[in-house]
Amino acid sequence: MKKHWMALATVLLLSLLSKAQTFQQLNDQFIELYQQGKYKAAIPIGEKALVLAKKEFGDAHLNYAIAAENLANAFDHDNNIVPALRYFQLAKKTYITVAGEDIIEVGLANNSIGNLYLRQPVYDSALHYFVQSYNYFLKYP
Repeated sequence: MKKHWMALATVLLLSLLSKAQTFQQLNDQFIELYQQGKYKAAIPIGEKALVLAKKEFGDAHLNYAIAAENLANAFDHDNNIVPALRYFQLAKKTYITVAGEDIIEVGLANNSIGNLYLRQPVYDSALHYFVQSYNYFLKYP
């Protein structure tokens, strides 16, 4: 009887492990849904991808920044400004941590954040981020 339970437990464990997904698999699923315009369906996949990116790579890794930016874009397209803003800011912070301020992703994140503030409308904040983005593109054309 004990052997039967051990065999059953082994089969169950292997079944669970085969269903476990990696960051890359979830990110691929997210991108597929996003490209189809299925933003609401993509968001929970993106949230799982972000958690797995942190677990697999840490929160100071390019994949973590990419997952945060992907999620921000999905929320933005779903017209959900507050979480979009939070995830764009997280992506920007992570890009700076990983690669410094002199990468295009930081300039683009500032532009996206500025657009979100513009839509609220919070013009002073929008201007602040647009100026940061503009200065980046002046410095690195």
